[in-house]
Amino acid sequence: MIKKMVLNKQAKKNPTKYFWGVSICLIFIGSTSIGYSYLMYPTLIPIYGGGEQFYLEYYNNFTQQFPFYVNSRLHIIMNANDTVQISIDNENVFNGTYYETEIEPNMEILMILKSTSPVNGRFTLRQETPVFLGIFSIGLFLIGVLSISMNLYFFKKKNPLDEPKLNRNG
Repeated sequence: MIKKMVLNKQAKKNPTKYFWGVSICLIFIGSTSIGYSYLMYPTLIPIYGGGEQFYLEYYNNFTQQFPFYVNSRLHIIMNANDTVQISIDNENVFNGTYYETEIEPNMEILMILKSTSPVNGRFTLRQETPVFLGIFSIGLFLIGVLSISMNLYFFKKKNPLDEPKLNRNG
């Protein structure tokens, strides 16, 4: 009878179910946070999102302006179906249909696109993920994996028959 009570108290104190739940939640939150940090966050640029289409037509005098102010490094890729003159801060930098550049953090630039004929195109924007966001998301994932391994190591069910028996005969 005393042995049954001791076993029941141990069963009630066993936090295995809670540790499994918390561990799985941490892994889920960590993995979704990793996905957000490296897939979604780089496309979240104020005003423009992940990019924008442009149309250089007669109504806008074959010219369009795009101001940028960024807090982190920004990678810009521009594709057009015809030759475009690209000026950054009133300095002609490129004539062509494909252009890539990077803007350093805490800079403000004005990109002007000009053409002599109608042009359709798109520029794609990707910003750098902040270091703290990457460390936080990977840390959450690793804490979840560590807690599962701790759960397997410390709280695995023990078979009472496997316990060493004391020899009283000496």
